[in-house]
Formats: sequence, structure tokens, C-alpha cells
Amino acid sequence: MSSLVESLEHALSPPAMNSDLLKKFKLGTVNQHAGPLIIGVAGGSASGKTSVCKVIEGMMNRSATVVALDSFYHDLTEEQKLNPSAVNYDHPEMFDFDALIEVVQGLRRGEAVQVPVYDYVTSSRVEYTTVPPADIVLIEGIFVLLHEELRDLFDLKIFVDTDSDERLARRIERDIAERGRTVQSVLTQYRQTVKPAHDDFIQPTMRNADVIVPRGVDNKSALDMIVSYLQFVVLQHSGMNSPAVSHAQLPSMNHGYNGHL
Repeated sequence: MSSLVESLEHALSPPAMNSDLLKKFKLGTVNQHAGPLIIGVAGGSASGKTSVCKVIEGMMNRSATVVALDSFYHDLTEEQKLNPSAVNYDHPEMFDFDALIEVVQGLRRGEAVQVPVYDYVTSSRVEYTTVPPADIVLIEGIFVLLHEELRDLFDLKIFVDTDSDERLARRIERDIAERGRTVQSVLTQYRQTVKPAHDDFIQPTMRNADVIVPRGVDNKSALDMIVSYLQFVVLQHSGMNSPAVSHAQLPSMNHGYNGHL
């Protein structure tokens, strides 16, 4: 176990040792981890958070599920519905963190939970969908490392760090294709709310991350290493019938990047 701890300590910044998961590595008590592994994945708008989660989910040989913060938008008030274009959807107050925390707590207990389905056209929750328990639970969203009570539920905290120009280009493409927006409307929203929210609320939460992944899914080495360690932890504490994983089989994370993989 000591060689694994040394690799983790070299790869991750000192604040990362606040992570419950890494403390268990250090203390040699990984097998005492109860319930699923809960992972928070944050980053700017269109940074590739969802894609990173899907890659991790697809690479795991255990059950995994993704819950998006975007599902927990508050319904617009009657007053806001009169002028929805004036609503700042990029402010933390627009999200129902209490409901998300309840969902995460339920998944940690191994329960199936009800997650809202948010309709961007009507700006309201139209129904709920059942999310079954899983060995790996990924919670993704721009503000998931902002709220302390939510953050404390995570065993591992990841921040996807993508260049601002690339994020803007992706947002333009996405909002035009998926939400019927115009280039001008996307740019206006970006200048008025998206960029200020990123600078004021999102970028500062990078210091709360255990692992910072530059370039998102393009950083295949980082994702391979994250998945390898997650597989190791699950094997150590799950008690499932699985082939053993030796320390020699795990890739070295000793890059000396101060938390950047």
C-alpha cells in the first residue's frame, strides 16, 4: 500500500490529502470504505465535464451512474416567466442544492433515488426519473465544488480545466444545435452571465479539487490513471468476486504536477 500512497501524494497537490478517499489510502483503511464511491466533477461551462464522466463510466467494470447538477435547476417563478431572457441561469442561487444533497445521500446509502428531468424550453421540472444505486456515482456540474455540504459528500473531487476559447466555441455549437439559440444570443449571455459566473464562482473552486484534469477527455492518460485507481479502491472494499489488482499493474501517477494530471 505504501508505494500506492507515495504515487498518489506525488501526483496530487497537498490539499488533496483532505480527500476522504486519499486519507484512507494513507491510513491503509481503503477496505473500510462503506457504500459507493461518490465523485464530484466540476469545471466551467462546456469544459467537458459530462464527457469526462461518460468516459469514466464507460471504462469502469463496475456499475456507474452520472447525476447532473443541471437537473436541479429551480423552476422559474411566475415573475421570472414574464421575462425569462433576463434570468441569470449561471448563478448558484438558480440551483436546488438541498434536493441534490438528498439524492447524493440516498445513493450513498445504496438506495434508488428520484432525479428531476428539467425542460430547458419551459424552464421547469417536467417529471422525475429513477436512478438506481451504483458502485461509482459521478456528480457533475459547474458548481458542485462550490457548496460545502455537497462537497463534503464526495470521496474524490475532480476539476476539468479547459481553455476559455475552447469552452466558448463548444457552448456556441451546443446551444445552437440543442437549444435553438443564435450565435449573438449565446455571445450576449456569455458576456453578461457565463463569464462573470466562471470568474466569480467556478474558477475559484478549482482549489477545492483533489485532481485537476487539463483538456478534459483529450487527456487520456489522466483518465486512464483515475479509472485505474477507482477500480483498485472498488476491488479493495467491495468484497465482490473480482480478479486481484496488484500495485505493479497500476500506472504510475508520479508526474510532479501539483495536482494537475
